[in-house]
Amino acid sequence: MRRTVWTDAISGHFRAIASPAAFARSGLGSAEVLFAPLLSLFGRLDRPFLVPAKTALTPAVSALAQERFRNVGELVTAIDEASHRFGVPATWIEAVIAVESGGERNAVSIKGAMGLMQLMPATWRQFRADLGLGVDPFDRRDNVLAGAAYLRELYDRFGRQGFLAAYNAGPTRYQAYLTGAKRLPPETVAYVARIEARLADRGAAPSPGIGRPADWRAAGLFVERTGADRPRPEEATAMTILESADQERRP
Repeated sequence: MRRTVWTDAISGHFRAIASPAAFARSGLGSAEVLFAPLLSLFGRLDRPFLVPAKTALTPAVSALAQERFRNVGELVTAIDEASHRFGVPATWIEAVIAVESGGERNAVSIKGAMGLMQLMPATWRQFRADLGLGVDPFDRRDNVLAGAAYLRELYDRFGRQGFLAAYNAGPTRYQAYLTGAKRLPPETVAYVARIEARLADRGAAPSPGIGRPADWRAAGLFVERTGADRPRPEEATAMTILESADQERRP
């Protein structure tokens, strides 16, 4: 009997319905199924996670399937954490990952952008220091946290209309566009259109607003005002953004 495992939509994004342990308990390791390549990672949620095959899984293929379950689980967990920590909708993070890297953890662009969210080395170094991340820019969790923090910073600086373009072209180039000094690169225009199309296709077109991080202190990008600038008691949770002037983060 052929069986198909599906994914569920949860909190505006997906999770796999089975962990490696649940996968083993389900009997799918010996069922007539093969793992579809990484879920079609950020595609429609009504696609089958597994597809029928004529032969039972070999131990090697079964191990590969369980590894992919783990990989997807790690990514979903990282997106959840980043979304909660920085107040960025999970659907936005997923869409950026899909367009930037196609969900390929070890992706490297010809310009040197790294990992799932294609961070340039200078961007990675800054957010690694700001957030106390590890040394590996290709680590799923750390790369997604850094990328989401960067999205949040750009949103706070340029707003809904500009943060995606600034993520792709760099804040200095986007600022030059705002002043009329330069045009946006065609690549950036196409990039923004692709992400917006994905969001619309997912039925999750962004609203004009963005959520506030659950705990701004935990975000690591904000510092509490001190001395004469200390807020009144009713403003005790107010934070101020640490920006690096016009430092170019992406070419």
